[in-house]
Amino acid sequence: MTIYENDNLRIRPVTERDLPRLWELSAKEEAPEWKKWDAPYYEHTAMSFEKYAANKDNLVHRDDFWAIEVNGELIGTVSYYWEHKPSYWLEMGIVIYHPDYWSGGYGTRALALWINKLFGSLPASECFFCRSCSRP
Repeated sequence: MTIYENDNLRIRPVTERDLPRLWELSAKEEAPEWKKWDAPYYEHTAMSFEKYAANKDNLVHRDDFWAIEVNGELIGTVSYYWEHKPSYWLEMGIVIYHPDYWSGGYGTRALALWINKLFGSLPASECFFCRSCSRP
């Protein structure tokens, strides 16, 4: 399994054993605290664990959706998607679900690891200005 680390923080692909904790953090409650700070244009509804786990193919072992851990505790996720792949328009995001980890620099560190991972593995790492140079 690929893991990117920075001291006690790491990002890694989501595994099936993460699903109960991810559900608890992200989908168990109708109005979780983290959602107050998340994109308001994305509707949030609570769901049962069974319904959440039924969507595991969209969550587990994905290259575009990874877990954030601090000292082995899952606290959030990082993700990306192509808004427009031909022009290398990539959108990425981060959610730190657990309020105890807000304002502690964990999101900054996780996002730096995610950027390094993305620019090291996706075609977006090509030169954005000329598309013809061989610069990494």
